[in-house]
Amino acid sequence: MDIPIFGYSKTLLEIAIRFRKAFPDVRQFNHFLRFVTAIGHYEKGSLAHINSLFVEHTNQSNFNRFLSSKFDLDLLKNEHVKAINEIEKDGILVIDDTIIERNGKNIEYTDIFFDHNKKKYVRGYQVATSLFVGKYGKYPISLSIYRKFNKEDPGFKTKIEIQKENIEDAIKKGLNFSTV
Repeated sequence: MDIPIFGYSKTLLEIAIRFRKAFPDVRQFNHFLRFVTAIGHYEKGSLAHINSLFVEHTNQSNFNRFLSSKFDLDLLKNEHVKAINEIEKDGILVIDDTIIERNGKNIEYTDIFFDHNKKKYVRGYQVATSLFVGKYGKYPISLSIYRKFNKEDPGFKTKIEIQKENIEDAIKKGLNFSTV
């Protein structure tokens, strides 16, 4: 049984205020706070579940709309890197890919992938991730969904190409790392 969430911690609010200008609407910022609060504590992946954790929650479709709404993602990422650089002077950028299993056959971007740990094929998302590891903590940097396309498709990117872009983006944003 999940413990209901009644509000946001003072620490989260102090940190999150620097991201406020990325969201043109205060409701978007509130959904951002909900997402950041819940995502680290609950492993059930549905947005409906995350939304239901809050005592005062809105209709789940509002939460869905937030994730596909327009907000300044570059500003959000830049502030994220600035916050990390204020804490960490150097670190390691760890890159990896992983499979997040999902059973639904009609879930967008899912496919069949070979799971090397399980030594069998599984259905799910394959994601390319990067994580900054410093002296004082570990900080997520990027998560990109790998999609199996026909290699002749102009939108196709290999996992290596995705990770190269993630590394280049971290460099461009000024993340303080010396090792990948």
